[in-house]
Amino acid sequence: KAEQLTTGDFDDRMPRWSPDGTRIAFVSSREGKDPDRENNSDIYVVDAAPGATPQRLTSWRGDDSEPAWSPDGKWIAYLSDATGEYEVYVRPQGGGEARRLTTDGGVWKLDPSWSPDSKNLAFGDRKQRLRILDVASGALTDADHGTREDLDTHAWSPDSRQIAYLADKTGNFDLYLLTLDSPPSLGKSPEANSDRLFFSPGGPAHFVRWSPDGSHIAVTAEKEWQADGTFIVPLNGGGVR
Repeated sequence: KAEQLTTGDFDDRMPRWSPDGTRIAFVSSREGKDPDRENNSDIYVVDAAPGATPQRLTSWRGDDSEPAWSPDGKWIAYLSDATGEYEVYVRPQGGGEARRLTTDGGVWKLDPSWSPDSKNLAFGDRKQRLRILDVASGALTDADHGTREDLDTHAWSPDSRQIAYLADKTGNFDLYLLTLDSPPSLGKSPEANSDRLFFSPGGPAHFVRWSPDGSHIAVTAEKEWQADGTFIVPLNGGGVR
């Protein structure tokens, strides 16, 4: 049975469950006489119970979007154009001061994703970079560069030590594997970081997930440009299923 959690003539979108399953963060345009005409969206948090009152988490008169809960449930990362350019911020999930984590502006950033230990964020951008952000220090590392498309499909390993990601460097979206202590990106050429190439399905790949124990990676791809299939790739070098 579906339960309605929010009411009113507002556009509510981008719902994200808290790690413990008790709350939902979402984006809504609720301010002004005609919210649909206002260039303003904020992030709200609501208890996952009918009749609960949403708590407004952000109040910038602009666009706040793409909320992402830290796995420990303490923080919500999001994108905001409070400076005039979209930057990555984090804010305590119960309210409090925001911390701006990026300062480069001028380039569109894609959805940030938390490492399972809640210490890092990974995100792609329109310069076709995959970037890793240390939340505590704000240190930003360019992990890799694409050559054709954005590096916006990636997944953290359960132990937070590796990122599996898809990159189109050879005409396909192939699976690459990065460890956090790897050297920085070597540039945009197709040969750069080629040692990270882990699996090539022979056609475009567009989904990647780790197994809970970190021993396998699932990739959905078009085998030799035919129908989609899901491949199970073992990390120990065994056969792909």
